[in-house]
Amino acid sequence: MMQKRTIYLDANIISYRRNWMQIEELISNHNFELILSLWNLYELSKKPHSYQSQIVETIHFLEKQNPRFVSEHGHLGRTELTKYIAENFLGYEDVKSNQFLNTVTELEIQLIGGRDLPKGYVYPKSMFDLVTILQSSIGYIEAITCKNQSIIQSTIGHDIKLNQDLVAVINKSFLMTYLPYYLPDNEKLSKVSRKVFLELCLSKINDIFDYCPSIAIDLELFKLLYKNKAAKVKQSDTVDIIHAKTGLAYCNFFVSNDGHLLNNIKIVKKRLPNVETAEPFRSLDDLFNHLNIIC
Repeated sequence: MMQKRTIYLDANIISYRRNWMQIEELISNHNFELILSLWNLYELSKKPHSYQSQIVETIHFLEKQNPRFVSEHGHLGRTELTKYIAENFLGYEDVKSNQFLNTVTELEIQLIGGRDLPKGYVYPKSMFDLVTILQSSIGYIEAITCKNQSIIQSTIGHDIKLNQDLVAVINKSFLMTYLPYYLPDNEKLSKVSRKVFLELCLSKINDIFDYCPSIAIDLELFKLLYKNKAAKVKQSDTVDIIHAKTGLAYCNFFVSNDGHLLNNIKIVKKRLPNVETAEPFRSLDDLFNHLNIIC
């Protein structure tokens, strides 16, 4: 059986009902699989209460497509870096990693990480459940989206001249956020070991890029963002990058109508010639034309 082609859709594509027929066509008749992320659901959760009926309708449509979910973006980066360290520095062989999840329950478990939860906490069983949770956790989610941005801003201030020294600082800041606390066999890494592995990874930064696609894409998109906007970087810019890194790293096709983001993606693809990334498109019409599909 031919493997399905994966497609990741930005929120600005999913939100418009006029696109739904084409999405259904791809999935029903052209061997495509829809991949969503936590951030697709986050975008739905941000809509005002007056949009509740539209949110419910959109979720019902998405659930009918039987999507899978790409891992939460921080977990994705940590998984990549853990695998790299284990295989390249510690002699592990073929460490298994699964970038895709089958349920929103798995996605929520990744999101909460080690947080203490109220007694009797009920994990979400549907997309609607998770959107409801996100609606009550907007502050926490926004703190996650701005984590890397805050680290870099506190490190480099508003100086956006990306000389080699500054690039090295940015690389170190990013790798620190994804550096694992545990090895694949659940052995906890000491502070000394983590520091050693950080320096080893920095010495192999180009290898890291080739081996860890979501981290590579994340880094390059943030460098572009700071070069172009400096202190004017908005939280929505950060969410755009999260959409891009999760969709580009592990899917075959990425569709967004954000022209600025797509332009940056094209630049990043040129900068990362050894990283296999999704093909980006501005619209589903463009994708259909590329595939010679009539809908």
